[in-house]
Amino acid sequence: MIVRWSVVGVVLSLGVSSAALATTPGLDGWAAALHVSSNWHYVTGTDVVRVFLAPTTPPSANSMWERIEFQTPQTQTDGVYLSSVSLLEFDCRQTRVRVLQSTNYAERDLHGTTTNFPLPQDWEVPRVNTLLADELQVGCASQPPPIPPPPA
Repeated sequence: MIVRWSVVGVVLSLGVSSAALATTPGLDGWAAALHVSSNWHYVTGTDVVRVFLAPTTPPSANSMWERIEFQTPQTQTDGVYLSSVSLLEFDCRQTRVRVLQSTNYAERDLHGTTTNFPLPQDWEVPRVNTLLADELQVGCASQPPPIPPPPA
């Protein structure tokens, strides 16, 4: 699996289920100070992270923006960050996702010094009951169902 500098990779690597994430309200507590415009839709969160999705402009059936806000600084090789935004691409027929571009920000609300990552990444089939699987489901909601694999 490719390392992702966003909560999706963290959630996948920690094995946190999407059901466990979905129990926290969107903009309460520390997140109440976030400036979230109407095009960002709260998806899920924990006591330390909030995840939002937004349509691309113009709207695309196979891509969506992912915004992540953290309560505490996240460490990476190039520094520390509190928020990130990534462009996700969905392959609904083969039930897989990849990141086309990703930027981390030193401050919340997508502000401060930025770090960009070399992309696009390889396609990834999300594990069941993870945030990435939920994002794939949201991204593919208006798409035809996946084509089942051929019989063995």
